[in-house]
Amino acid sequence: MAITIEMPRLSDSMHEGTVLRWFKKTGDFVKVGDHLADIETDKAHVELQACEDGTLTEILVPEGGSAAAGAPIALLQPEFGAAVCGCPRARPQYAARWPPGWRRKPA
Repeated sequence: MAITIEMPRLSDSMHEGTVLRWFKKTGDFVKVGDHLADIETDKAHVELQACEDGTLTEILVPEGGSAAAGAPIALLQPEFGAAVCGCPRARPQYAARWPPGWRRKPA
């Protein structure tokens, strides 16, 4: 069963984010910690990292596209016995989260 990667909510005031660039394409295998995409909001530019091993099966929001916070942006098919990082999860269907210590990139 595919896992939904959602547009992360970086703050309570964030309503939507923009995918600046995808670093992986459909069909690519990703490992925990791989840089999946750059996300930009009105206040920050951050890296979205994989929080589970698997295959990126579909990109739902293309580069330059925007999505509401919490909206699906991609699908990941987890691999049997795949590694899972210790990222905090608000809901079990999240495959991408901001790991502890993430940092903002200068705008």
